[in-house]
Amino acid sequence: MTGSDDKVIRFAARVDALRIIPRLLVIVYYAFFIKFSYYLADWFMAFDFASLESDAVALAVAGFPVGILGVMTGVLSALTNNYFRTGRSDPGGHNGG
Repeated sequence: MTGSDDKVIRFAARVDALRIIPRLLVIVYYAFFIKFSYYLADWFMAFDFASLESDAVALAVAGFPVGILGVMTGVLSALTNNYFRTGRSDPGGHNGG
């Protein structure tokens, strides 16, 4: 390896130690989850259930936001748990060596 390759590798290791990409992923998904939940609740509250002729259709329309939020919450939980489980024990990313 040349000296410049060594510098690139050290720089990449320092950037990786900051865990920028995983942090951005978690932050962006949390923001998306909050925004989408707001829009889904707004849609649900504005829906005119009196216009539906069948109780089965009304039940399906009422269950739609619950299913979507259930899936999104599962992804949120898995993403957050994975982020914390794969964290580093020390903030600098050094292994004592």
